[in-house]
Amino acid sequence: QQQQQQQQQQHHPPDFVVCKKILEDHGKPIYSVRFNYTDLRHSHMFATVGDRRATVYRLRPDITDVEPVQVYVDGNDEEQLFTCAWSQDPLSGAPWLITGGVLGIIKVINCHTLKVVRSLVGHVSSINELQIHPRDRQLLLSASKDRSIRLWSLRSGRCIAVFSGENGHRDEVLSADFNLSGSYMVSSSMDHTVKIWSMSCLKDRLQTCHQEEELVGGGREDEDDDNDDDDEKGGKRKRRRRRKRRRRIPAKIVQFPLFSTRKVHTNYVDCVRFIGDLVLSKSVENCVVLWSGRYPSKLKLTSMPNNSVRRLGEYKCKHCDIWYIRFGMDYYQKYLAVGNKLGEVFVWDVDTGRNKSPAKIGIKGKAAAVRQVAFDQHGKYLVGVCDDASVWVWRRKTNGNARHANKSSAASSAPATA
Repeated sequence: QQQQQQQQQQHHPPDFVVCKKILEDHGKPIYSVRFNYTDLRHSHMFATVGDRRATVYRLRPDITDVEPVQVYVDGNDEEQLFTCAWSQDPLSGAPWLITGGVLGIIKVINCHTLKVVRSLVGHVSSINELQIHPRDRQLLLSASKDRSIRLWSLRSGRCIAVFSGENGHRDEVLSADFNLSGSYMVSSSMDHTVKIWSMSCLKDRLQTCHQEEELVGGGREDEDDDNDDDDEKGGKRKRRRRRKRRRRIPAKIVQFPLFSTRKVHTNYVDCVRFIGDLVLSKSVENCVVLWSGRYPSKLKLTSMPNNSVRRLGEYKCKHCDIWYIRFGMDYYQKYLAVGNKLGEVFVWDVDTGRNKSPAKIGIKGKAAAVRQVAFDQHGKYLVGVCDDASVWVWRRKTNGNARHANKSSAASSAPATA
């Protein structure tokens, strides 16, 4: 009996209590929330995007409070932001906030200078997700409605590779992620497939990708009139010399994934993440699935692969049957959480919570869909964003916690036009 009680305590998911509610004044759905895992000095900062606005918040655990720090408003009235990510300036170390949305333009904002330092143009439709490479923080992955995934260099602004084509996704790409080493990338789409891509074919390009331009031999002949020399006959001759010119190297088109399957889900796959060598993916089927793929020893480039998978478990939830609701994990991938259309959030311990009931967090008042959730670095705080422009902050319960009253405030900060 003691062993059973200990096992039940170990399997009990973490409980959270509400400590803050913030209502953003634009009144539109907030689609994404991200903590800054790129630079752990700023791990207490998180950003939300909704309408054409990106808001940066500071989490203050010492007094259990959250305050808005910066607000960026896109200058185009037609923009609607769907996703964001964090990186940093390679020279000064300043945090960079990266946003993307319906216009297909990725903007990199320096949070110290409050300026857009780079705009990445290449996608021809809306951007659904952005991810930073786990080892090289200057590499950015973008998943788009145009059925492609692009790999960018933030330092040079170059598009390094486009994952699309013959064996690529056949519909809108909704989610993408790197594995911990950055050697593989996983993507999911409206075509019900999950694909795993190898980065090994980009090894040469990744070595020089952060150079804005590269030397290419065989340039045009240019005449130089400045270096005129007198020859023996007193005449003048013009020297012609072949110059090496610089040009941008075009992006590499990657058309063949290492692995592809439709056997995990039967509907839109709107969120996918690596967890070690395994994959977590979610559709509109009221569960998050943990599975492993059986990768082929040789690639079959002439036919669309539909490789077998091994389902390892499910994290079941309720009323999560609308698409574009994305789950979140903490920095150490210990906790998993996802919202639903009724304003509820479900939390599991990743190791022990498979096929078990989660902890459920309810939102008081009028229900609104929770579009995405995010943990802070240590999993002590959980942030959720909703369709009613609200941002909810929960704190994990620990022994000896005192009661914390619910707080609400409106995010008011002078917007800086981006």
